[in-house]
Amino acid sequence: MESLVTGAVSGAAVLLVYLGVTTRGRNESLQTYWEGYFPNLDQFWENVNLRLNELQPSLGMPWWLLLSLAGAGALVVAFTGRPATAIAVVLVPVVMAVLGLNKAYPLLDLRTSHFFLVLCAALAGLAVAGVPIGVVRLAAWAAGRSGQWTTAVAAVVAVTMFVIFVNNNQDWLRLNDAERVNPANGTEQGDMRYGVQVLESQWKPGDVIVVNSLGSFAFALYWPREPPRGETPTSRSVGCRRTPTTPGSWSSRTAPTRPSRPASPAPDSSPPRPAPPGGSG
Repeated sequence: MESLVTGAVSGAAVLLVYLGVTTRGRNESLQTYWEGYFPNLDQFWENVNLRLNELQPSLGMPWWLLLSLAGAGALVVAFTGRPATAIAVVLVPVVMAVLGLNKAYPLLDLRTSHFFLVLCAALAGLAVAGVPIGVVRLAAWAAGRSGQWTTAVAAVVAVTMFVIFVNNNQDWLRLNDAERVNPANGTEQGDMRYGVQVLESQWKPGDVIVVNSLGSFAFALYWPREPPRGETPTSRSVGCRRTPTTPGSWSSRTAPTRPSRPASPAPDSSPPRPAPPGGSG
């Protein structure tokens, strides 16, 4: 009863915040932007299958396996004395689906559903450790023996699953690529640290460094010189440049799509240097 009351009060508070604050930001343009993530009832499962396949590169394992392990993890939570928590966990995807059908929540977008993927990963971890313990205890009970080895068996299974996971994702982890030069499998991503090292070794006063919006944060983190400082943010790609009038300072700005006039190249007899990998260009 206490769990039900707590859940009802918490749900009511969240609903009041949603109706009073969040809905004010909904507009026609935003609804149009998320249209593909608002499934209808007739094609619900087709849409879910499409979105899960889109999320596949970010999961590290087949999505059906992740969801299966998450379901097993919810059972582990229930059988270890937390039935209310297990029910709440199971209701999360149900609420997501209802909100998606009512065009109130973009269903299974990587950004809006990130919390759900993290929840699934946590539950999958509980399943990897908890299911072997339960199976060994059940087998020991059926055989009339002590289940004192359950923890050891669970540890062996967990380590084995971890090794299998790492082996299947070694292209992403790039274990054989110490310098992180080659892009990860199926992506165009490099390692910003390596790119920053190349830039640092070749940088000269007056050089302009342009960083795209996705790489700007990593560049600001790994650049060993003076940190960038914000200027006027816009919706275009963010860049960082060395200001020629004040050597030693940085400014973060936006590179215009069509500059009013071409920039005059600095006199330099050396040949142009190729752009290093790592998301900068």
